[in-house]
Amino acid sequence: MRLPWQRDREQEAIERKADFAFARVAEALANQTAMDLADEDASWRKISNAANTEDLSDVDRAEACRKCLNVWLLDPGLARAASLLQSGTFSKGITTPRASDQRVQSVVDRFWNDDDNVLYLTGREARVLTNLKLMIYGEQFFTVHVSAAGSEIKIGEVSASEITEVITHPDSKRRPILYQRKFRPDTFNFERGGYQPGGEALVWYYRDWRYLEENLAAEDDVAAGVFDRANNLQENVYIYHLKTNTVGKRGVPEFYRAYDWAKAHHKSLSSLATWTQAAAMFAWRLKMKTKSQAAINNTAAAFREPVPGTAAVHVGNEGVDLSAVDQPSGAANMTGTVREMHIEAVRSFPFGTHYYGDNRDGTLATATSMELPAIWGIEDRQEMFKELYLALLGVAIERAVLLQDFPTRKLPASVDRYVDIDFPPAQPEQVMQQAQAIAALAPFIDEQEVAAQAYNALGSNDVDQLLERQFPQEDKLEGATAQVDAEDVGDTALLQAQTALGAAVPASPAAVAEAASDVMRPFPSGDPEPA
Repeated sequence: MRLPWQRDREQEAIERKADFAFARVAEALANQTAMDLADEDASWRKISNAANTEDLSDVDRAEACRKCLNVWLLDPGLARAASLLQSGTFSKGITTPRASDQRVQSVVDRFWNDDDNVLYLTGREARVLTNLKLMIYGEQFFTVHVSAAGSEIKIGEVSASEITEVITHPDSKRRPILYQRKFRPDTFNFERGGYQPGGEALVWYYRDWRYLEENLAAEDDVAAGVFDRANNLQENVYIYHLKTNTVGKRGVPEFYRAYDWAKAHHKSLSSLATWTQAAAMFAWRLKMKTKSQAAINNTAAAFREPVPGTAAVHVGNEGVDLSAVDQPSGAANMTGTVREMHIEAVRSFPFGTHYYGDNRDGTLATATSMELPAIWGIEDRQEMFKELYLALLGVAIERAVLLQDFPTRKLPASVDRYVDIDFPPAQPEQVMQQAQAIAALAPFIDEQEVAAQAYNALGSNDVDQLLERQFPQEDKLEGATAQVDAEDVGDTALLQAQTALGAAVPASPAAVAEAASDVMRPFPSGDPEPA
């Protein structure tokens, strides 16, 4: 028996260990809470270190891009958002742009089908990567390569991480004129089997693509003064800067505002999975009216070894009550939380939750109104890409007019430069409705346009080839006489000649040949006879 003033040292040691463990847990929770609060505050602080700027600092931009790349790799919701926007914008692809003038069309075809341009701009993989880079990096820097020896232009790319400064016009902060690039050229080491950065960092400068136009470059003395002060200014290489999701000079990743909510959704979903696993450990509750611990242990052992299988029978009496475990409503609350976190993660993109497999809000009555944000978002994306394509096509056409080296028949300065690019419709239309509209408007629309719309409505493959077969092009210079191959129209001309001479009157071969030559002659060779 221990007297009141005697100490139980063993008990005290146990209590000290418990207090120490509790203190460590409390400290860890406090540190984690402080870090969480710091992360939350960081999301709402000014994210730029520079004064009078609306752009991320270099460190913050690199960190934002790193986070967005990781979240795209790991989060299926945001990866789905990128896939939806890409699929809606391009669908099965876009056809080669069409020019009003056939000579301009030759320039367009050369640019659009060039191997390098397909790799970086016009091919399917290039379109997918550009859409994805806007979401991960918020921008893409295309290089436009020209040559004084020819009008052909090539498209390339510079990594956004290598562009360290966008230098704007001294008189306009919205007009970029120069880009600073800092990089170390990578070389492949065959001995080590990998790329290694070069030893010396290089600093190069590139003009904005708008200064390809000689008039603009010659008339803008202020910009010319900036160019003169730039060391290592690259000649014959310009940059087209495609950016999004920003009010500054640099783009901001489109995934960035969804990053925190994607993490919160991941945590909520992990908590729900943990709850489900914990709740699944207990399926039945057994109550026994007994004072014997041995009886309880024996009953528990009977359920453990062997585990009751399918169609097992429970045998008991009035002292034993076996019932299924009734799960509390906490799981339902967690499910609602998970859904709300997911909605916040994808809210910045134009697609509703039914695009991600949650059809609770998708009904027939609300389908039309709910699809409008998706349609608007896709059309806006298409306009952005259309502006990119038309700008670079305009450069290709202008170079061909300037250098007069392509196509074989030179392009005059007054040539019609209009080019049209057709994207897939953001909202697929019903074929019957389109057919009715085309039939109603056919008398008032160009025949070739009617055929193109009909082929597109039917979902025909290679519409350009179909149009070329249906409407063979005839090359003609301005002011020149159209040349038509007599072999292509000979049979038709002879038939028309026979009709002109009269079907009932036998015609000699010489008379038919003379009449056919008159039919095939595009313009009268002499003065018309007086009436």
